[in-house]
Amino acid sequence: MAARLKTQLPWKFTERPPGAVQTDPFEEEFFIGPSDNELDDGHVASLVRESVQNALDARVGSEPVRVRFALHAASVATTGAIDYLAGLEPHLAVLSPPVPWPIAGGDSQIRWLVYEDFNTRGLGGDPAIYADDQLQPGSREDFYWFWRNIGRSAKSGENLGRWGLGKTVFPSSSDINCIIGLTRRADDNRVLLMGQAVLRNHSLHGRRFQPHGLLSDPDDPGDLPMPLEGDLAAKKVTQTFRLGRRGETGLSIVVPFVRAGITAEAIARSVCTHFFIRILRGELVAETVDEQGQTYVISADTIADVVKQVRWELPNSQRRVSPPPLEMARMALDRLAAGSVDATLPLVATAGAAAWTREIVPRAMAEPLAKSLAFEGGVAVVKVPLALDRVDGDRVETHFHVVLRRRSDGKGEGWYARDGMTITNVNRSRPGGGDYEGLLLANDQVISSFLGDAEGPAHIEWSKEEKRLGRTWKTYAKRLWFVSSAIVKLAELLRENQPKAAPLALAKVFSVRMPSASVGTTTPIVRRPEGISSKKEWYSIGPKGHGFTIRSVPNAPRPPDAQLRVTFAYDASNKNPFRLWSPLDFELKIGKDSTLAVRGNGLNPKLLGGNEVLLADLEETFSFTVEGFDPARDVVIRAVLDGAADEPAAAEA
Repeated sequence: MAARLKTQLPWKFTERPPGAVQTDPFEEEFFIGPSDNELDDGHVASLVRESVQNALDARVGSEPVRVRFALHAASVATTGAIDYLAGLEPHLAVLSPPVPWPIAGGDSQIRWLVYEDFNTRGLGGDPAIYADDQLQPGSREDFYWFWRNIGRSAKSGENLGRWGLGKTVFPSSSDINCIIGLTRRADDNRVLLMGQAVLRNHSLHGRRFQPHGLLSDPDDPGDLPMPLEGDLAAKKVTQTFRLGRRGETGLSIVVPFVRAGITAEAIARSVCTHFFIRILRGELVAETVDEQGQTYVISADTIADVVKQVRWELPNSQRRVSPPPLEMARMALDRLAAGSVDATLPLVATAGAAAWTREIVPRAMAEPLAKSLAFEGGVAVVKVPLALDRVDGDRVETHFHVVLRRRSDGKGEGWYARDGMTITNVNRSRPGGGDYEGLLLANDQVISSFLGDAEGPAHIEWSKEEKRLGRTWKTYAKRLWFVSSAIVKLAELLRENQPKAAPLALAKVFSVRMPSASVGTTTPIVRRPEGISSKKEWYSIGPKGHGFTIRSVPNAPRPPDAQLRVTFAYDASNKNPFRLWSPLDFELKIGKDSTLAVRGNGLNPKLLGGNEVLLADLEETFSFTVEGFDPARDVVIRAVLDGAADEPAAAEA
């Protein structure tokens, strides 16, 4: 049996004056998105995003911020949780509609979440302050802003979160809409315990109460709810709810009766999505623990393993859920840390220039960038300077970086990060039709402040409709579009400048059932992937039986002494098929021992490997055919001009 408190702690709700306008809380609507299933529960993303960004804003010292999400389940009798929650029951019962009280007796089960941050400053300031006119200039009153304000914040500028609404995701993640918080403060080492319930306007015993209640010290005689203080209060709540804090500064939040969709795996997935930049930079370490004790530790060294362990696709999910581009991000961060970029674009200063034109990326700059992206895995890092005009007349220069990486599977996406936090709904267009994946990094303080003003309370998109933009910035709509379209527009401009001397052709040969075909028969067809030129080339790739043919195109000019290196493999979803090829799939041999049928005319084929051949000594008319592939599998063919001076070396499979 758990140790009990001498007195159940009271929840104090303020009575509503007769003339006060009634307003029920609505802040949850800003945060909680659609919930198809546990994979993309809007509560999980909101909870992770708001809690972690607040912890990062409260960082102290040089060590990375550490956050911990631990889920627990036990009977009410074994925890002693009733001493902290019982005072809410009568208030929940009179709500319209009422919130069911989940505790029927000591055997009732309680499932709760403990969120904790470390290497943070905790909630400092005077806990007795309850109004703005009591604030002193320059003072940091985190306790006041966290517990006694909703929709108001002291944050601004480069802070990740600035609306003052984020903390409402904690009570909204509870079935009884309440939280309990313990903080140890870095400035004075005081330990304070308080709680908050976010209900609705209600009446109880003939008294009318406002929606917000505070769990407070039962021995304090005043009308202002005050926190419990001291190590004894900390010890009791730590034992009851299994907190992990052992004297470190920071904040611990208990979410009793946490919503069912909030799981340790979903939290780990969300941490990886929203904060992979901060994790890779060594500024954040996260830990999630489920009810059975299974733990994910997410750090710069382990995030790649965690991304592989958690699920990213479920059969019933209707939303796109993609793992973060860790490999590209690591390369970009290493390059930026070394001060290395492939190009710096001209400064975008005047209002009319806030557009992605060929003048922004001149040809002399675009061609070498495009060349570096001509092969699978090629990366380009571009610095984009930008001038912003403030309402007060000042012009400030800032910049952001765009990183592009070539993908041959056509499934590249764009990722956008402000000060290391992923903004997930900025631009869903695929860069270069999916031929590139992109990453935009906005780390400079000025651009971070500008984009932060364009974010709503949920921090998931940049919108020109946010009123704060107009209070600080001029011509902000064009600037915002310029930034949010940067990945897609830069990819388009560079795609136009892909090198012509080493054309890379890809084709996919696959079987589909045709309406006129009899049952059990298939007809091979060729689809030219998006992004490959449809202009008449000097050779073509087409289907032939259960295989393909490469043949010359009549009257088409070709490079002198041209040779083609041809590589082929079975298609592999989301992966490089050429690197996954195995002799167990098939093995090309010139001669009778080959498992594939090979024919050639007007050329000299030279075997380079089990799935690669060099077509040399090409005559004016030539053809090369390979048949005998598994008719149930798709075949991807790649042809590249061999021997050109600027041929991309990484085109090799």
